Parts: sequence; C-alpha cells; structure tokens
Amino acid sequence: MKDMSKTKNKNNNENDESNKLPIPRRVLDQINEYTVGGFVIFFFDAETGQPNQLMAFDSPACALALQKHISNWLQTIDEINIENSVQNIKEMMERDNDEDNNK
Repeated sequence: MKDMSKTKNKNNNENDESNKLPIPRRVLDQINEYTVGGFVIFFFDAETGQPNQLMAFDSPACALALQKHISNWLQTIDEINIENSVQNIKEMMERDNDEDNNK
C-alpha cells in the first residue's frame, strides 16, 4: 500500500512539521490492515476546522474503483436529499392548505 498522505502539503519534506498527519500513523496502519485496495477518509481537521481527506491505494486501478464508488455514493446521497426536500415542501404546502381551509 502506498503511503498515506494529505492531498495538500504534498511537496513538503517528510520530516517537516507541517506534513504531520492529522490522524496517528498507527490508526491509519490499522485501517490499512483491515482494507483491501485502499481507502479514503474524509474528516474535519481539528486544528483548522476545514474539511480534509487522507487516502492510500494499492494501485491506480484500486484508486479508480474507489473513486467510482465514492461518485456513485455521492449521487445517491444527492438524490435522497432532493427527495427529502421535495417531501418537506409538499408537507409544508399541505399544512398551509389545511390552515387556509380551516379559516
């Protein structure tokens, strides 16, 4: 498995303090031990509060496969959010209609 690294600070020296991983190496090694092909972790950085990610892949093929899976998952989540929004709007409109009818 390739080294886990943040996507930002790629060019920093390994010994450079700014390249320190935000998740302990031993935790990432344990995740690596229980996965096949690689992983991507999305998180909010504890120091900056900004969204960030760590990733490691066994090969470019594994990277592409995981990228496709993430893309499909995001599309599904978007569809669920749209469905929930439509349902909420319908319920709000029904409540408004019921209130108007009860006046």
